[in-house]
Amino acid sequence: MPRLRRETMRLEDQALQSLTIAIECLQRPHDRGRVATVLLLLQHALELLCKAAIYQASGTIHEPGAASPYHFRRCLAIARSELDLIDEASERMLGIVDDLRNCAAHNLLDLSEEALSWHTQRGVRVFEQVLQTAFAEHLNDHLPTRVLPSSTPPPGDLRVLVESEFRHLRRLLAPGKRRHAEARARLRHVFILEANVSGAGGQPAVSALERLMRLLKRGDGWQTMFPGLAGLQRSTAAQHPSSALRITRDPEAPPVRLVSAGEAEAEQATLVREVDLLERYPLGLRQVAEQLGLTTPRALALIRHEGLQTDPACFREVRVGAASYKRYSPQALVRLRSALAAADMAAVWLQHRPRARQ
Repeated sequence: MPRLRRETMRLEDQALQSLTIAIECLQRPHDRGRVATVLLLLQHALELLCKAAIYQASGTIHEPGAASPYHFRRCLAIARSELDLIDEASERMLGIVDDLRNCAAHNLLDLSEEALSWHTQRGVRVFEQVLQTAFAEHLNDHLPTRVLPSSTPPPGDLRVLVESEFRHLRRLLAPGKRRHAEARARLRHVFILEANVSGAGGQPAVSALERLMRLLKRGDGWQTMFPGLAGLQRSTAAQHPSSALRITRDPEAPPVRLVSAGEAEAEQATLVREVDLLERYPLGLRQVAEQLGLTTPRALALIRHEGLQTDPACFREVRVGAASYKRYSPQALVRLRSALAAADMAAVWLQHRPRARQ
């Protein structure tokens, strides 16, 4: 792992501080200001961690000539498409957190205990993912395991959460009840879910909320009112226990052994991991050079300077039939961008210029 830039360390530290306070607020024994505080700090933590990863890779979090740094949605786009830190599902989930934060900051928003816990736990999960991928760190290196995840178990499926929200909304809008203001604050949450699942994101207009409340009173189902959410497939993963394996040098840890697919004990393995090498190492030398803005020979010189071809996390020679391909991982690209910002390319070229075609 390359040495972290000073600004990167400050951004990462601030992200961890905000996440710590968000978790504290989630578990506090009273509800005064709890929803807004958790959402504001959770979004702040996720944004600054993404900015830390972007700054480490590129040396900037600003568009050329811009006074303000990247906004959160721009950070998510870079983290997904350029750094490969998150996938599409995580990008949309963090978009929901961003819209909920904006709604809590500028309007009235009501979240159930299940909903607040659902969004917080998934935000923490993506935070951990980015921390591991970008900085090779674990969240429990910074926070005690007893606070991760939060104490309230959320529903494992978004459809289950939406069904629970709609049952409560119908109770608020039942005949004889005068709780329309509460219903609007609760309905904003479901609208934001639909807007992000459908791809647009954003806040609901007053007219849109009034129309949805009329449909609710009329008895329309949430599946017709929110077709994007209705189109989600029900997940069964959360209904079964899961296992995680962490390899450590701790002498007190139970012994494990890694087996390859061809070994006799492979059929008795407790955990099985399937890896598509071309997906894990998606970049050829020409693609790496294009991403760095270098010629192919100069990109190879920088690769040799960093010793990436001896690092299994960055480089792999993949055989497909009789052909062999030299492939690089997204982590290699992150390291090369960091090295390019600090290296004297003239000296690198003199020392490592290719002597033979690669």
